[in-house]
Amino acid sequence: MLAYDAGRFVGEALLAHQGLRPTQAGGHLAVTDPSFPGEHVEAAEVVAAIATAQSLLIAGEQLIEHLRLFV
Repeated sequence: MLAYDAGRFVGEALLAHQGLRPTQAGGHLAVTDPSFPGEHVEAAEVVAAIATAQSLLIAGEQLIEHLRLFV
């Protein structure tokens, strides 16, 4: 869940940099709300999620300097 939030925050930061914001409707909740009894997360899944969040951060850092205020 924290890795998902980190990736989402990267996207929100890129929007904010342009003077935009995500919808208030809570579209991301569809990803986080479902839960399954007995669901088990493997360590490899956690490592992969963290690596993805880190990749998104790196890409966001490279992209942000090219973004301007959205008008």
